[in-house]
Amino acid sequence: MIKKISNDVKISIIMPLYNAEKYVSRSIQSVLDQTHINFELIIINDCSTDNSLEIVKSYTDERIILLNNVSNLGVAKSRNIGLKKATGDFISFLDSDDEWKKSKLAKQLEIMQENEYLFTYTNYDVIDSDNNIVDSNIKIPKCLTFKKLLQGNSIGCLTVMVDAKYKQHINFKQIGHEDYLAWLELIEVTKIAYGINEKLAFYRVHSSSLSKNKIKAAKWTYNIYKNELKLGLLKSIYYFIIYGLKSVFKTVRRKK
Repeated sequence: MIKKISNDVKISIIMPLYNAEKYVSRSIQSVLDQTHINFELIIINDCSTDNSLEIVKSYTDERIILLNNVSNLGVAKSRNIGLKKATGDFISFLDSDDEWKKSKLAKQLEIMQENEYLFTYTNYDVIDSDNNIVDSNIKIPKCLTFKKLLQGNSIGCLTVMVDAKYKQHINFKQIGHEDYLAWLELIEVTKIAYGINEKLAFYRVHSSSLSKNKIKAAKWTYNIYKNELKLGLLKSIYYFIIYGLKSVFKTVRRKK
């Protein structure tokens, strides 16, 4: 089978937007600066009340597609709307406060095409509100199966790329850790996801980041085990203990 030349391959990028006026320009520019130029950036404005919409409208690049929700639906439903609109050969995700390195799409796509991978994720750095790197020691697994992913979410949403033939299997539910559940459900179909151990993105953590609330995050994770995946009580407790131990280890490592 003859493989497509890289820039003949179109990538759909899904970006939910809600009150991100401080960061959205950086996020959009990190997409426009990509060395892979064949993409569509689908921005779903979720009724922003700040200057975010005006900032997006200031861009004239025809690859940017702006959708406006008629009511505030949340990040999960906004991503699903973007997925329905997507026409690319591959799907990627970028939140409106995160950023990519210029080579992100090109390098990830090349690896996926060479190896015929269906689902990949990459390494990344964590940055703060002032764009300072606060964690550059993220460790991602070389690959993940459903059982391995149950031990905790090692996949950064902003690093994912999926073959669009599987986009019907991607669904974000209106729950906490909606992306974690989406990857678990997707990997049941693709069977495996491959990690690219190169830092190709910047994940931003700031005062409004939901992931900073550890107790809430733990409750969300247990809910996925027990109520969404219906693993049963014993399996849910088993994987929750593993998740908890890994979370503690990560916290200790970052403090060193």
